[in-house]
Amino acid sequence: MVVSKITDTLVLKGIQVETLIGLLAEERKARQSLAIDLVLTLDFTPAIERDQLDTVINYVDVVHRVRNFAAHRSDNTLERFAHFLALDLRQAFPKILKTVVSVAKPRYTGPLGLDSIEVHVER
Repeated sequence: MVVSKITDTLVLKGIQVETLIGLLAEERKARQSLAIDLVLTLDFTPAIERDQLDTVINYVDVVHRVRNFAAHRSDNTLERFAHFLALDLRQAFPKILKTVVSVAKPRYTGPLGLDSIEVHVER
């Protein structure tokens, strides 16, 4: 009998952070807002069996980790920021099997006539 691996996801949408990010001189002067979505793949089996907090990833801890990460970064590109955030989350929470990070930068959407500026990375 073939047993398939169960993979489940924890989805956290719209985590608001402030960080120093951008290539333009004006962007380097002040922090700006980003919105971060996470899709964290892990195995919920221990939580289903025991129904205890220590069997899952506490999403409050994840949100705090993301905000702390952003507060201490100074990247030029969203791509770099998203990449290192994904790696940081994987290291901080070993139960994560895969991390998808989406980062939206709303500051320039209006001037460019766009609904959204986002990057997505999977690590």
